[in-house]
Amino acid sequence: MFLPGGDFKVTVMKDGYEPFSTSLKVVPGRDVNMDIFLVKKPSGAGVNLSSEKVSAELLQGESLMIHLEVMNTGTGTDTIIVEISGKMREWASLGEPVITRSSGGGGPYAQSISNIDDYSIGNVDVNISVPDDAQAGKYNFTIRATSQKDPETFDTMDIYITVKEKENEEEVGFVIPSVGIGAFVLSLSIMGFVFLRRRAL
Repeated sequence: MFLPGGDFKVTVMKDGYEPFSTSLKVVPGRDVNMDIFLVKKPSGAGVNLSSEKVSAELLQGESLMIHLEVMNTGTGTDTIIVEISGKMREWASLGEPVITRSSGGGGPYAQSISNIDDYSIGNVDVNISVPDDAQAGKYNFTIRATSQKDPETFDTMDIYITVKEKENEEEVGFVIPSVGIGAFVLSLSIMGFVFLRRRAL
C-alpha cells in the first residue's frame, strides 16, 4: 500500500474479531511495518457436561445406562452436539435427548440437543453393552458436548468401564461309585442269608 507522507489512523476489521485501530505516521521514501493483533469477539457460548457416574464394573454380556446432563452456560439459546468416541465405540450408543423444548436426533454416536435456553439443562443417556466375548480389561469412552454457536466451545468427560470375565457355571451332580453299590448289595445279601439260616434253625 502506498500512502503520501503524513499522519493516518488505520482500522482493521474482520468478521468474528474486535476492530483494531492504531495511529500511523508515514515519512516519504520510508517503509513502515506494523504488527496487528486481532482479538476474537466473545461468542456468548458455554457448555457444561456432567454425570453422577463416570466409572463402573461390568461382566461379559452385561449392560449399563449412564445419565448425562448438558447445560448451556452461555448467553442466549444454543444447540449442543453430544458425541461419543472410544476404541470400543460400537459398545455404546446415545439415547434420544430430553429437554424442556425441542430436540433432534443424530444417530447412535451423536445427538443434537436443540434450542437450549441459557442455563437450561438437556439430558442424554449413554447405553453401554459389553459383548459376551469381550476381553477382560479396562476401557474408556469420551463424551464431548460442543456448542453449535461456537464450535471451539466444548466440554468433555471420560467414562471408564472395567470388564470382568463371567465365571463358568459348573454342573454339580450326585455320583455313586460302582464299588460302593456292589458292597451295598453284597452286604444285603449276606445279612439276608444269615437271617434265613437262623430262622431255619
